[in-house]
Order: sequence, then structure tokens, then C-alpha cells
Amino acid sequence: MQDLGTLGGDFSQALEVNNRGQVVGRSTTANGDQHAFLWEKGRMRDLGTLPGGTFSGAQSINERGQVVGGGDAADGQEHGFLWQKGKFTDLGVLPGGNNHTVPIAINERGQVTGWDGYFSSPARAFLWDRGRLTDLGILGGSNSWGFDISDTGQVVGSANTADGAEHAFLWQR
Repeated sequence: MQDLGTLGGDFSQALEVNNRGQVVGRSTTANGDQHAFLWEKGRMRDLGTLPGGTFSGAQSINERGQVVGGGDAADGQEHGFLWQKGKFTDLGVLPGGNNHTVPIAINERGQVTGWDGYFSSPARAFLWDRGRLTDLGILGGSNSWGFDISDTGQVVGSANTADGAEHAFLWQR
């Protein structure tokens, strides 16, 4: 077991590693803020926050080194982000959604899935592809959550049915 350190605070959590040995997660900084990090070649790098934001956390990384996660933005809402080559792309929020985008997985084409909403409130699975968020729908209930995405853009997750049960789903174009 290897200690990856922190960004100066007393907490860090690694959430995913790719085949290149790059690790992403979240850590507290010396002043107590939570920031996304990328650890590689023995060094933890602070990825910062979305413009106007105060916190961030990284969730997933692909083999190209593209990182997805979430944090607050200047508008006060929690947005998902794609970080690549030192720059953030704000994934935005679903129109009519809950203003809380939670990216969970990224494939090798840079497509992202997750959900808009909190786990305790109505949530909608999404696909983000080249700047566009697509609502993946529901199975008759009020919630759906995207958990993983294949390199061909297939999304898997779970969704509530009309009777409140939770079922697995596969979404594809």
C-alpha cells in the first residue's frame, strides 16, 4: 500500500485509477477546501475548481487522461466537469433538471454518463457527448442513474419503474 498524500489538508480519497497508473479523487487543501486531484509519477496535482467555484472532486479517468467530476460553479449550482490538458469544460446541467450534475464515468471517446439530481430527489441519467447533455429517460418511475459507459456509447445504470422497483437498464442510440 502506498500513501498518495494530500493537497495539504488532512483528507484524501482516491476513486479511480487507469492503466497508466494515473489516480483521481478528492483531497482537502491546506485551507480546508476540497479539490479534485490527479496523481501521477509520484505527485498529486491540484486540478482546482470550475470558474467561480470553491470545491471540486474527481470521479473517473480514461486512458487518455481525461478526468470527470463535479463541483460548484459561479451560478451557485453544482456542475459536472471534464478536465483535460489543464483546462476545465463545464458539462452544465440538464434543462429542467435539478441543477446538480454528477458525472460518474468517462469512456475512451470522451463521452460521459452520470445523473442530474441528488440521490434522494428525482434524478435523470444523462449522456454528455461533445458539448451536449442528453436526458436518457426513465423506466416509468421518477429516477434514473447512469453508472458506466462503454467505448461505443452504451450506458448502463438503474432506474425506478412505475411501481417503485429499481431495475437495471441498458441505453443505446
